[in-house]
Amino acid sequence: MKFLQWKKIPSEPVQDLVRLVPVDENNWRECAKLPTGEDHKFVAPNVWSIAEAQFWTGSRSCCIYHGDEMVGYVLFNLSHNDAGDLRLWWSRLMVAEPQRGKGYARATIQQVIADARQQGCVDIGLSTEPENLKAIRL
Repeated sequence: MKFLQWKKIPSEPVQDLVRLVPVDENNWRECAKLPTGEDHKFVAPNVWSIAEAQFWTGSRSCCIYHGDEMVGYVLFNLSHNDAGDLRLWWSRLMVAEPQRGKGYARATIQQVIADARQQGCVDIGLSTEPENLKAIRL
């Protein structure tokens, strides 16, 4: 697995485009029902990711909102690598089918990375299928 260095990642989040709200008893059902569309074959269903997050130490499972509207879901982890440095590990990112192409995924990535940097993260990893070129480019 190759890790991206911080200098290759935009440093400033897109201001006020998205906000991340932890998945909880009030929003998980809506999150689980977000439409992924037929072309979203690389992303596990949100309900699966929400369940997985319950057992993944250090995971952050969040709904993505634009204003008051839920537009997606993100799952990532902050953990230490073998050298003891803090690492951001990206596991899931989905934007609901009707909300794609509006910059929400990029804004979410930038926001998560900015927050991770503030906590001292030194690198980032991505879990994806090798065929998922869209995720790798993003």
